[in-house]
Amino acid sequence: AMGIFFLSEYIEVLIFGSKWAGVGRVIAFIAIVQGWSWFATGINYEAYRAIGRPDIFPKLMIFSLLYYLPVYFYFAPKGLDVFLWARLFLVFMSFPLHIWILCRFLQVSPFLLWQQSKVSWMATFVMAIVLFTATQYIVPLHENWIKQSASLGFLILLGGFTYVAVVAILDREFICEIKEMVLKMI
Repeated sequence: AMGIFFLSEYIEVLIFGSKWAGVGRVIAFIAIVQGWSWFATGINYEAYRAIGRPDIFPKLMIFSLLYYLPVYFYFAPKGLDVFLWARLFLVFMSFPLHIWILCRFLQVSPFLLWQQSKVSWMATFVMAIVLFTATQYIVPLHENWIKQSASLGFLILLGGFTYVAVVAILDREFICEIKEMVLKMI
């Protein structure tokens, strides 16, 4: 999600062109909203199913509609930018509720959640800094399709390499497990 966020302007220029000027901002917001939503809810859904309570997630989503819909109805007429910010705000404001319910039903500490995800967060943070720096100061946007493709490809590789390198440095055990799984598949 962070990668798409930082590369949204490059995606706009390459895929959508000048007719869709400004769509990069929408892509950036959608990426952050979906990434954060997946982190906050995607794994939880599977956890609820694993404990035999697949009903929790749909009930939580129905409850969320009680505050999502009024916010949507209020902010949608105020313009795209305002709506995008409201949507992002809703996702961040829903996060504590999702964490509280997850911890309550799985009987785990929020600190365990942090412990299990901290390497991913740190890798994402470092990747974000690298991509921000690269997009702002090193790799320019191009109108030329070939140059823009090369720029976007380079930035994707740079972001992916950065993320994997940080994970490899901070969690060698995980990398070894992945390596073993890949070798078994081959």
